[in-house]
Amino acid sequence: MRGCRRSPPDLLKKLGLAMQKVANTLRFEKFWAEKVAADDRVTIVPTFNKTVGKKPIWNAALNWITANASGGTILEFGTNNGGSLKYFVDHLPRSYHLVGFDCFEGLPEAWDGLPAGSIKGFGAPGELWADDPQARAKVIADAAAGIRFPAPPQSSRSIRARRWTFQLLRPNA
Repeated sequence: MRGCRRSPPDLLKKLGLAMQKVANTLRFEKFWAEKVAADDRVTIVPTFNKTVGKKPIWNAALNWITANASGGTILEFGTNNGGSLKYFVDHLPRSYHLVGFDCFEGLPEAWDGLPAGSIKGFGAPGELWADDPQARAKVIADAAAGIRFPAPPQSSRSIRARRWTFQLLRPNA
């Protein structure tokens, strides 16, 4: 079929992109071996999946945080549904100040090999209400209706009420 043949410039572009991916992979593997895996400060955890979950990664972060500081501010960019912030609230001393940032609308662009629009937002950090399933369901339903989520139930002192950011503050111990 004549209409299905690719032109030489299209084939050349496709070959160039494939070569660039190979080069990027080789560069990353060299960087990983020389700079990351060889560093004794690095904790390598298995990738998460639905069976293992994200807790091994969160625990590695918690171990590093508590080994290196007795308090301070932790910023999380890409808070998603609030699951990791809730985990940190439940497992860190009250001397840590947690701040989460997200648009809660997902990502419209392609990301990490997934097609555009694949990463959906939750509308609110609903997991912060995980201890109260009825309140959690209301927060999520309200978010779907365009209603702003309330201050998180954890002993918060303030919240930025914009849809794109919220702040979870805890009083110092």
